[in-house]
Amino acid sequence: GQGLLTLLPALVSAAAAALMVSRSASASPLIEELAGQLLVSPWPLAGGAVALLSLGLFPGVSKLPMIRGAALLGAGAWWVAQGRAGDSPPVSPAAAQAPSGDLVLELGMGLLELTDGPGGLMSLLPRVRSELSERLGFPVPPVVVRDSLDLRATEYALVFRGGTLVRGTVRPGRVFVVSQSAGAMPDIGRPADLPDGRTGVWVTETDARELAATGHAILTPQRVLAEAISAELRRHAEAIFDLERADELLRAVRESHPTLMREAESRGLNVTLFRRTCAELLWASIPLSDPVGVVAAICEALPDESDPEALALTARPRLAAVISDHLAADGTIIAVALAPALEQELAEAVTREGSRTVAALPPARSASWVDLLDQVGRECGWGRPLAVVVEARCLLPLQSLCRQARAELVALQPTDLAPGMQIEYVARLEPDHLS
Repeated sequence: GQGLLTLLPALVSAAAAALMVSRSASASPLIEELAGQLLVSPWPLAGGAVALLSLGLFPGVSKLPMIRGAALLGAGAWWVAQGRAGDSPPVSPAAAQAPSGDLVLELGMGLLELTDGPGGLMSLLPRVRSELSERLGFPVPPVVVRDSLDLRATEYALVFRGGTLVRGTVRPGRVFVVSQSAGAMPDIGRPADLPDGRTGVWVTETDARELAATGHAILTPQRVLAEAISAELRRHAEAIFDLERADELLRAVRESHPTLMREAESRGLNVTLFRRTCAELLWASIPLSDPVGVVAAICEALPDESDPEALALTARPRLAAVISDHLAADGTIIAVALAPALEQELAEAVTREGSRTVAALPPARSASWVDLLDQVGRECGWGRPLAVVVEARCLLPLQSLCRQARAELVALQPTDLAPGMQIEYVARLEPDHLS
């Protein structure tokens, strides 16, 4: 008994200190923090009840207070469990099939404070979804936010239909600082990467204000999460573009161009072929802002050609204006060229793998290509798409390598760009760069 009497004050002091440290970055009252963490699940209260009962079994410990405390905690756990069950309405079959839960952003418990407020995730995500839908050319499904006990406190995961697209970490209570160009990263803070290829550091708000005065960009943890979601959804756009969204686009084309749709359908166009062709364009980082042009290109190629990859290549010249607008910033497209020897190497490595054309290179050589492309994309693109302009014979194998890089690279042939478009070549890759 005397030993417990000595230890219990130290235990209470340690728990109080842990509470104060863990909530130091939050502006919410303590009672709201406790209620949000203890009542989010019945298991913390149930665990406390079991601990009190176990403590009451020790000789010399008063049994009645321990049993009363365990009973109170157990009743609280039961109440929380009943409340969670009562708050969950029965799910109808139609709601179970609705696309609203296709995209889920899972947050660790330490990131839940980032969801609320004027600059919180719940106010940022609708804007991100709207901008991304306009950029990709089709409606992106809404993102559902929920907590996850499987993640560490500062981890997040973006899940699409049960599969994790990306998993990362942000630091609440800090801000992310990114320089305006590659190679100028601050020498303070903890380094980290953004999904679009940019690198930066996590610093305190005081350091961030000093760096902002020197031209560095400042991103809040909420904005970093939004940037990560946007980058990963662009990267996996071909998977998100399902039959439902393809059917929506075709219905819009049918309403605006009924004659074109009748002709295309008479030649064999259906929603499945349209979806697969559009998925090839999205896989090549080409938006679907002109579905009428895609349908017209498919209509001209049918019925002689029905391969989605070939149909996507046919549609590229019709989408030249869309591609140019997607890549241009301030009226200029930043591009990279390949030396003739590298183009020849890719042309000789062309092979068909499943439904796509890829570069059949030895693993070590393929890894060197991907590393070089990623490095060039990070240094020259720095958060914006970088065009890699090549001849048509090596376009598809280069495209397969660009997809493996983390930076946003778009493999193009000259006819994919609008006539008269201003192109600024910032680099030319030579064979010795791969050594």
